Amino acid sequence: MIAANMKSRFTVVMMVVVSVISLAFSVGAALSPTVSTLAPLEKGLQTPLKMALDVNGDIYVADPRSGGVVQLDQYGAVKKVIRTQKMATAVAVLNTLSMSEPKLLVVMGDRVVAYNQNGVALDDPASDSGLAKFVIGSGAGQFVRATGIAVDANGYIYVSDAGAKNVKIFTPTGGFSKSFGVFSQPVSVSVVNAAAGQQIAVLDAVTAKIQFFTTSGDFVKSVGAAGDLSALAFRYPLGMAFENKTGIVDRMYVLDSYHGYLQAVDLTVEPAAWLGNVGASDAFASTKLITPSDVIFDSLNKRLLVSNGMSNIVSYGIDGGSNPIYSAPLVFTVENSSVTVYASSVTLKGAVESGATITSSVNTTAVATAASFPSAETWMVGVSKLVPGLNTVSLTAANQYGVTSTKTIAVTYVPPAVQLSVDSFAVLTKDEMYTLTGTVESGSKVTVYNSATDISSQASVIDGVWICPESLVEGTNSLVVTAAKEGKSSAKKEFAIDLDTKSPIINASLLSDGSFSSSQVLGISGTVTDSHLASFTINSETAVLTNGEFNTAVNLNLGKNVITITAVDQLGNVTNDIRTITFDPALPQIVVQSPVDGLVTSEQNVVVSTSVADVSSLTVNGQPALPGTAPGEFTATVKLTAGLNTIIIDAADQFGRTAQAKRTVTYDAVKPIVTISSPSQEIATNKPGLTVSGTVTDNTEISGITATVNGADVPLTITNGVFSFFAEFSQEQAYTIAVTVTDSAKNISTALRTVLYDVTPPEVSVADIKTTYPTALSGNVETGSSVFVSDAAGFKAAAVVAGNSWTSNLTGVSYDAASLSVTATDAAGNSSVKTVLVPVADGDVDGRDGVTVQDALRVMRLVVSNTAPTQDELNHGDVGPLLNGKRNAN
Repeated sequence: MIAANMKSRFTVVMMVVVSVISLAFSVGAALSPTVSTLAPLEKGLQTPLKMALDVNGDIYVADPRSGGVVQLDQYGAVKKVIRTQKMATAVAVLNTLSMSEPKLLVVMGDRVVAYNQNGVALDDPASDSGLAKFVIGSGAGQFVRATGIAVDANGYIYVSDAGAKNVKIFTPTGGFSKSFGVFSQPVSVSVVNAAAGQQIAVLDAVTAKIQFFTTSGDFVKSVGAAGDLSALAFRYPLGMAFENKTGIVDRMYVLDSYHGYLQAVDLTVEPAAWLGNVGASDAFASTKLITPSDVIFDSLNKRLLVSNGMSNIVSYGIDGGSNPIYSAPLVFTVENSSVTVYASSVTLKGAVESGATITSSVNTTAVATAASFPSAETWMVGVSKLVPGLNTVSLTAANQYGVTSTKTIAVTYVPPAVQLSVDSFAVLTKDEMYTLTGTVESGSKVTVYNSATDISSQASVIDGVWICPESLVEGTNSLVVTAAKEGKSSAKKEFAIDLDTKSPIINASLLSDGSFSSSQVLGISGTVTDSHLASFTINSETAVLTNGEFNTAVNLNLGKNVITITAVDQLGNVTNDIRTITFDPALPQIVVQSPVDGLVTSEQNVVVSTSVADVSSLTVNGQPALPGTAPGEFTATVKLTAGLNTIIIDAADQFGRTAQAKRTVTYDAVKPIVTISSPSQEIATNKPGLTVSGTVTDNTEISGITATVNGADVPLTITNGVFSFFAEFSQEQAYTIAVTVTDSAKNISTALRTVLYDVTPPEVSVADIKTTYPTALSGNVETGSSVFVSDAAGFKAAAVVAGNSWTSNLTGVSYDAASLSVTATDAAGNSSVKTVLVPVADGDVDGRDGVTVQDALRVMRLVVSNTAPTQDELNHGDVGPLLNGKRNAN
């Protein structure tokens, strides 16, 4: 992207010019490094001087104001500070195959002291007796003013002594070997892997030269000289670093503290050739080199690290190198994500990775204290002045790598409740006005709410006693008594009172009052309706009720018989059904072939067939019956009404005497109600089976229930009207699930569900992208799928799907183009992920001959003249240090 912000034009132009002059026209152009300015390392540093690296990428920095040596990991986080007895000025790592553990060698003026991995000086008399003492610089090889230190592959130690103007060699155990060289001011010494083997490079600040020696101290060659800006001329060099691409040094970087930049030197040619400058184009204060003192090359991450007078280490990426990114998630947990407390303060706890910090906030006026750490990996935060109800506490943990994690804890504060009681009451009454009483704290308000009437009543409160007359309605009255008092939680008491002022309802099916019967056995059936039935008797004998229904018979005595059916509820409400039936065996004998007594049918018309000898007439429910094919046979058709029907058959002989018979028939034309509650209709799944469940209800008895999956029977269970069974899916297809129910009247109902079994991920595609930072994405996807776009940094947005096409508008959205991906999920839950390939700007703005000075000139013209770039120029150009008016490291 080309920056067009007018305020940033000068910075952009200067950066482009310096980059082109420093790198594009160097003598050894094929070996010129590609340099990018990275974020500096700033944590834990005050006065960084000489540095060293270990095999793990840890950086050791001599930092006098920090108290010794600061050990950083490769990400720039402080691992520990090693305290030294005297001012530390230079460091090196001693590590050979024969050593049990590496040693850190620290230069402190007139001595070099070794430290173990725990930061304990090996010359400290208080250290463990098992540790070998290691200190050099006293006796033979004593230093005047040691300035630099290096260790070769065999563990030999080389120390530059600016006071003695030479370099001293020591054995891996610290014994003095020899001195070599005559220098003006040797400030730095390094071990170099040259073609002829290891060499020792010594930097002389006064003569501004780097001299190379064998490990025995024999002179090999010299590079550089004091001078101005001509190639390989240095003003005041203080540090040097070497890059080994193939195991043999090919590039050297010389830190010129006077000019505030580094010179890259090609050591593969003779004489050594200047390749360009590093750092001169950096105009930002945090990365500008001000009195820099040392440079090292981090081969693990391909970067130059420069200790800077700005209390930081400036980092330069070489040939694509970069600062490593710490990608491990932050360990941060809370003991409880929600908590209910009954006091106005609470202590929250959890675990967090060692060294992390925690900040907190509350969405109410409650106050959160600073986090405390009972141990290295546990935390506590106190919250006081909680407000009644929900208080949401947000906690954010951050480690030294900048990784953060936020947790929220829902703290519900419930103040002490008002003291409230309800005196004993009758759960069943026939009083329509009922007085409720109880006790409550003084100063409280008491209300009584009746959901049956939807009326709230205010109770009278006198000396802690409340009283409230409540108007009830027939049936259940659900009551809520609430007490409220300022500064306390309200108290509630919930209960129910049933009002019953009605007598039981008896619907008896038997011969009518005053009837005559020639049959001694009288069938009696029917229903009793009452919510609070206490007793039910026939002729003072307790009768059996099943779901409110009764069916029994009594033996009639010759002559008149009084049949008394009595129902009494719990409040004494009584209902009687009294009938007188005369038994006379001389009356016509009525034999009913059909229907059977107690028949339940779904047919509205029922045929009554009878056989009676010596009768002159026969009626059914008062209507004359038709004679049958044989003498004494009669038939009649009765149209039933829904529910219980009593059919009365009257037969009269030639003397005018009559007799009666009855049949009870229940007409049920209502089909059972069968409902599949799970799964929902028309679903898709990628599970090989699921549980099907639902309910069955009917106004009569259920006689049968079956279940099938694609026509195949499956077993089911049913309890209290709730059924369930497991449906298995063997291959991808649609499965029809059916549940069929039959009641005692042979009414049939069936409920259906269709489930699509699908385990194939949806197909999704992304249309080609032409720009480096697209504002929209589109593509095709399987119909019915959902699509979202996301990146590795946490950005996620749903796309708009129309048919089998999808689009996502990214205008004004901040995202990581390098990690964009598209995820499609079908109705069954199967997902497919497609990586979005975003083109990377290559700097070839004019599209000819790669990156040249012409590209830089074109960019400068666009910026200075505020000319709108073409789409191709936007696709290829990416100019820093400003991007969209903001600092940008790329």
